[in-house]
Amino acid sequence: MGCHPSKAAGPASTTAANSKAVTTDTPADTTTTNTTATPAPAAATISTPASVLPSLPELKVLVHNKEIEKYIKDVYTEADVRAIWDLLKSKNSLNFPTVEGRALFKAALEADESSQDYTGYDNVWVRDNIHVAHAHYAIGQHQVATANINDLISFWLNNRERWTNCISCSCDFRDDVMTRPHIRFNGSLLQENDQKWAHAQNDALGYFTWLAAKLAREGHLFENNGEPSDAQSEILVFIVLFFNSTEFWQDEDSGHWEEARKVEASSIGAVTAGLKELLALLTASETAKTKLQAFYTQIITNLGLTVTTDLVDLTTFLLQKGETALQEILPFESRVPFERKSDAALLFLIYPLGIVQGAMARQVVQNVVSDLAGDYGIRRYLGDSYWMADYKVVMSQENRTADFSDNMDARDQFLKTGQEAQWCIFDSIVSCIFGEWYLQARKDGRPQSELDALRKQQVLFFNRAVGQVTGEECQFGPFWCPESYYIEQGKYVSNDVCPLLWTQANLINAMHVMIKTL
Repeated sequence: MGCHPSKAAGPASTTAANSKAVTTDTPADTTTTNTTATPAPAAATISTPASVLPSLPELKVLVHNKEIEKYIKDVYTEADVRAIWDLLKSKNSLNFPTVEGRALFKAALEADESSQDYTGYDNVWVRDNIHVAHAHYAIGQHQVATANINDLISFWLNNRERWTNCISCSCDFRDDVMTRPHIRFNGSLLQENDQKWAHAQNDALGYFTWLAAKLAREGHLFENNGEPSDAQSEILVFIVLFFNSTEFWQDEDSGHWEEARKVEASSIGAVTAGLKELLALLTASETAKTKLQAFYTQIITNLGLTVTTDLVDLTTFLLQKGETALQEILPFESRVPFERKSDAALLFLIYPLGIVQGAMARQVVQNVVSDLAGDYGIRRYLGDSYWMADYKVVMSQENRTADFSDNMDARDQFLKTGQEAQWCIFDSIVSCIFGEWYLQARKDGRPQSELDALRKQQVLFFNRAVGQVTGEECQFGPFWCPESYYIEQGKYVSNDVCPLLWTQANLINAMHVMIKTL
């Protein structure tokens, strides 16, 4: 499957004519977000799945921190949840310092300088940044999210040719993913890294589109009386045209986990959610639509393409393509020849993206929890060799966080069945899902028995997420939010990515949603 610029406008085609960074208020290197702000309205409404709840296995709640254990309850009040929030804040567990001089977030903090030297998690990942920015948005700190979005735009426009080359098919973005817009970069300099990386990650671009359009539609992003800036207009148009040229609905990408490329629902879903939110913006704001359409026409003209449809029609066409693809793949993550039934990345399509709802959402939750949940967290997928048992013995330091997307066998060969790492970013999300279902069920007047069942699951996964905060036995110290727990010499311990800001962000979401339901 090659690049087809002739399909760049969907049913009404286009053809090729010829084959200042924004920062937070306080100094960025010392910025600590006040995560105890009054919660804002929900970021998305998730339909409750009829009257039949997922059939889930019995799960344990392991609490690693003895001080936190005192706060764990079966029934919570708002004061109880805020007490946990305040405790974590007092222990610096929810700090989100930005890259110096920027509004961007590194993937992980340096709890232990020696361990962070090799992980590469001092880089900026687009996906992680959007999840962190969304958590701030959810609790009403819109300025943090908008500044983050604008800095990501600045980076991408520093490398404008990535977009134009892909859109005009002037590069081989199928075989050489380094020619695509980069999703992992040096945040301090807003520069690309030379290191080879799996930059075919449509989900990251989808997340960006989703949050940027949401912020814009709600009046937070566009400062000039609802009119997008030139930079904002340019990047949103680039993204739409990029999704079109790559035919995202059948594009093999590396997705959330930056691994072997395949057509996967979690990536298609993130893009579809972004397109849906963008279309809502174009429909709601004549000012935004006019400005973006003007840039759309200008970009197409500059690239020597012939336009036979407008931006709204193109976005609508792409949205329909994404929805159709999801119908064909879900509830699986991917189908033959790279079949994967359960992948925890699918949870994000339910919360926060809200693109998968109803009975399908129920099936996804059931599959993921039943197949992937363990005592210490939730596995990304069965057969995941990243931070498998004795990872630091099996893998040399330089290879532990290397790009294996072109040769997964080199790492997978060491994995033993059932010894996948159990991650700490998912229990919070499952708690949010059940919390949103609870809110909708209560609004719909569902029976008390159903409300009680939803609440029970929300609390269970909330307690699991809070319990994953590290205790005194952790080599990096207590009160950190780790990426995952893995087996080291027969015992589960935190991996070296500790703390992970994505874990912190998801825990904030879980506390926020819990408070909303009380």
